[in-house]
Amino acid sequence: MSGKIIEHLAIEENMSHNVKENKWMEIIFHILTMVVLFLEIHSHFPSEPMIRLEVEKSDTPSAAYSLIGADSDQDYSLEYLKIYPRLDSDFVKQATFQYNYYKEVDLKESQIEQPTAYIISRELLQKEFGEEGFHFAFLSENNHFQFNFLFEDSKQNEPQFECQAVAMAENVGQIINIPCKVGKKVPVVYRKMITVLGVEIFVWEIGIAIMVLLWYFGFLIFLKKPRKESSTTRLPTHGIGEEVKPPRDGEGTF
Repeated sequence: MSGKIIEHLAIEENMSHNVKENKWMEIIFHILTMVVLFLEIHSHFPSEPMIRLEVEKSDTPSAAYSLIGADSDQDYSLEYLKIYPRLDSDFVKQATFQYNYYKEVDLKESQIEQPTAYIISRELLQKEFGEEGFHFAFLSENNHFQFNFLFEDSKQNEPQFECQAVAMAENVGQIINIPCKVGKKVPVVYRKMITVLGVEIFVWEIGIAIMVLLWYFGFLIFLKKPRKESSTTRLPTHGIGEEVKPPRDGEGTF
């Protein structure tokens, strides 16, 4: 009889080992399921068209600011880009534009734009660089150009900037307006949330992902609950419908 008990204990140990392996497989399955669900949710939220510039203040001279092409939801072929410095009493002493490895281009205040604007266009760059058919590209992950502004009075509040972008839509062959935003330098991950997803879309995606997560694991708990209540600690049966019980004192020993 004791030999049977040892055999049953060995079977239980083997079953316990299999349960642990199944637990790991179950965890991996849940993780993969959640990844697929999130990607499915994300596919229903197309990225918002957007170009984003980041402002950097120079230490020397103290009244100098740069606007760097930081990020966008995709690559764009720009027709022109307008920068609107929002000033109190400061005046722009100098404005320049640096594109990739090309020479720096002086910018002049537009005489027809109100409020004050500085414009850089594909035609202007084509003329300055002497390249026919110049491609004025805004790449989504390449800080390859920047605007530089030098102001007269450094004691005033920091100037605010706004921008407007116009690009050629390659898929339809038409010129379209692209939303353009100027902000302070932020971490890359947060910047991607803004430019690729958009703040509102990102909040919606996170909210839906949390709801799916709660529903998914709540459903699993619901499925497992009856199984836990009905399960009891039983030794494997020797025969059909027969439960093997441990021997009492004095039984099964010789």
